[in-house]
Amino acid sequence: MSQTTCTNELAVVERASRQLPAAGRRRRRDERGAAAVEYAVVTVAAASLGGVLIKILTDPQVQQKLLQLILALIDAFMKVGG
Repeated sequence: MSQTTCTNELAVVERASRQLPAAGRRRRRDERGAAAVEYAVVTVAAASLGGVLIKILTDPQVQQKLLQLILALIDAFMKVGG
């Protein structure tokens, strides 16, 4: 390999290494606000889930089934423990 070829290859590598930090800065700049969006999505999902749970748990049939389940669990624990 000639001296000129090595010099040219070295110049290409040096140029590429100088461009990498700029590309990294661009990538970081593009992600600005991503955390706020993620926070908003999680907040909306939690509020939606809460609304669905409230709707389900205020239904009299669901309340009756939950009460039966809780009483059955208490009865089972009383039999095991006593």
